[in-house]
Parts: sequence; C-alpha cells; structure tokens
Amino acid sequence: LRRAVDNILDNAGKYSDPGSPVTLRAVAEGALLGLEIKDRGIGIAPADAPHLFTPFFRSDRSRNRSTGGVGLGLVLSRRIVEAHGGTLTIESDLHAGTTARFLLPRLPTTAASPSGPTSR
Repeated sequence: LRRAVDNILDNAGKYSDPGSPVTLRAVAEGALLGLEIKDRGIGIAPADAPHLFTPFFRSDRSRNRSTGGVGLGLVLSRRIVEAHGGTLTIESDLHAGTTARFLLPRLPTTAASPSGPTSR
C-alpha cells in the first residue's frame, strides 16, 4: 500500500508548481478507511480521464522519459489497492488540480483479554 500512496504523491509533486500544497487526509468511514491525496497542479484533461488506468498512458504528452514515468504508476497503484479489497478513484479539474481517493477495508479490531494479549 505504501507503494500505491508513494506513486500518487509522486504524481502530485510532478504535476504541481514547486511549493504548491499537497494535502493528505485519512478518515474512518464505517468499515472502510478513506485516504485522499489532493493537489493544486495542472489537472487532467476530461478527454484523458477514461484512460488514466490504461498501461503506458500518459496524460502529459510533453513529458519524456528523462522527466520521469512510463505511464504505469496509476495502473500499479489501482492494482495494489484492489488486491487489498479497496478502490482507487481519480477526480480532476484541468488547471485546478487532482484528487485521488482510496477506500480500503479496515482491519477488524480484536478485544484484548483481561490478562493481556494472547500469543499464537
């Protein structure tokens, strides 16, 4: 899961002006954990949105191999999140920023026994 979050944070940094804020918010939503990463970067064109999770797709065609990425970060992130039973969605406004939302099942909490934790 750390790799999935790192990929999204890396994109937020790449596609935002230096010093532009990136916010990270986590909240418990019932049986789910919600994680939101929001930037105020260049955003994604509406025509590109359906292709964001297509392998090797890059919405910023001006970027080349030397400036980073081959178009697998979002694909890998989504696959990781889904392997953990969650979802990853992306919302974006061109020139206003992008928000990535993770929803993951929370681990069940177990009640500790009065004599302390048990070992297996």
